[in-house]
Amino acid sequence: MEVRTTPKTFDPFIILKARDVIRLLARSVPFEQAIRVLQDDIFADIIEINLANRERFIKRRNRLIGYEGETLKALELSTNSYIVVQGKTVSAVGRYEDLKQVRKIVWGCIYDNVHPAYSIKRLLIIKKLQADPTKQNISWDRFLPKLKKKVLSRRRKPHKVCRL
Repeated sequence: MEVRTTPKTFDPFIILKARDVIRLLARSVPFEQAIRVLQDDIFADIIEINLANRERFIKRRNRLIGYEGETLKALELSTNSYIVVQGKTVSAVGRYEDLKQVRKIVWGCIYDNVHPAYSIKRLLIIKKLQADPTKQNISWDRFLPKLKKKVLSRRRKPHKVCRL
């Protein structure tokens, strides 16, 4: 496909938007969602996800999608964006602030091994705190869940028992 301008083109930014529409269509995003990118406040983000270990990559990608797409649907609803996981890419369509949140959650799930449910829960709490005018000037640290990495010790060989 080719994108060109005409002398009647009054918005030069529409060329970049058209490029994004073509990229989204190539990544199996439905036409209705891809065409939303032509609006002024809607953007597209294509996030490359890949790990060297294939088994770990598939496990984390499936964790991002969730059972029957439930985790992905919760992420879409909490960020007001449209998300498609296809192969080694995640395509997202939405407002810029929401796409930053989607990128952060996807990156955390794939590369930092953080379950998306924790990130979605944190995002919902932050949105609720932003809506409350009484909590604007205080620290939100006590309201947000704290994640601790569990360090599991590797099991060593069991001790030999002497039998008499």
